[in-house]
Amino acid sequence: MTTLEIAARSGVRHDNLLRLVRQELEAVDEAALRFEASYIDRSGKRSLCYCLPGEYLLHVLTAFDAKLRFALIKHWQAVNEGWAKPVKNIANIYAGRLVAGTKEERRLRYQTEIAKVEAAGRRATAWDKMLASKP
Repeated sequence: MTTLEIAARSGVRHDNLLRLVRQELEAVDEAALRFEASYIDRSGKRSLCYCLPGEYLLHVLTAFDAKLRFALIKHWQAVNEGWAKPVKNIANIYAGRLVAGTKEERRLRYQTEIAKVEAAGRRATAWDKMLASKP
C-alpha cells in the first residue's frame, strides 16, 4: 500500500505521513530509500511517496492507532498459545480495517469531502467525487 492511499483513506496529510514513515522506519533501522516510489502530483511534478509491504505497513499504521496495536498483540498471543490459527496476510487485513473504517464512516467522509469542495465555491467534478469515494 502506498502512503498516498493511506493518507487518502485515513485523512492524515501526506507530508505528515511521509515524516511519520521515515521516523518509524529509522526506529527499526530500515532505510526509507528502500521503499521510495514517486507519483505525478496535481501540478505535474514528480513527488515522493512510499510503498510499504505487509509488516512495514502494519508497523507504521499501528504507530497512530493504539486499539489496533492492542488487537494485534492479543491476536499474536492467541496464535502463540494455540487459541487461534494464523491468518494469511494478516497485516493487510488489519491495515485495511484501520484505513477503511465502517461503511457509515466512509459515507460521512465522502459527504464531508464533497461539502469542502462546494464550500470552496465550486461544483464537485467527477474527479472530486472519485477521490472522495476512495475507501
